[in-house]
Amino acid sequence: PQLFIGGELIGGADIVADMFNSGKLQEALRNAGKSDEEKEAPSAGSSGANLPKGEIKLIEDSKRPTASKLSSLLNENFDLHALRIMDDSGSHAGDAGAMEMGLSGESHFTVEIVAPEFDGLSPVARQQKVFGVLKDLMPRIHALSLVTKTPAEMVMQ
Repeated sequence: PQLFIGGELIGGADIVADMFNSGKLQEALRNAGKSDEEKEAPSAGSSGANLPKGEIKLIEDSKRPTASKLSSLLNENFDLHALRIMDDSGSHAGDAGAMEMGLSGESHFTVEIVAPEFDGLSPVARQQKVFGVLKDLMPRIHALSLVTKTPAEMVMQ
């Protein structure tokens, strides 16, 4: 695969991955279609300090203990700029793997999280960071799909 921005070839998968890891890709995407005068200077990082926060949907519901604990752990361990937790368990009713684990309710989740702690991390390292925070809760979860972004990546959408 190759990436083109504004009709210009940026590069293949390896180059795009290197650009992503260095932060140059988000600068290129942010500046796409701008004149030279409008283009932003490269930033030192995307800590998120000056970026607006999105919607943070925390869950506090005694009837949803796993989702509530998931929400609480993420809120306590990350500087959340956006959070959305979706319980996908209903779509997986009777899932053999979940039933083997003794799970009959909250067992499948999709989490979309935006936090500056992901800045400079590869997608795998971001997921490892989240799983590290959730390690004690994971025995109660059969499937967890993660979408992890930095505040700068959220703004670029």
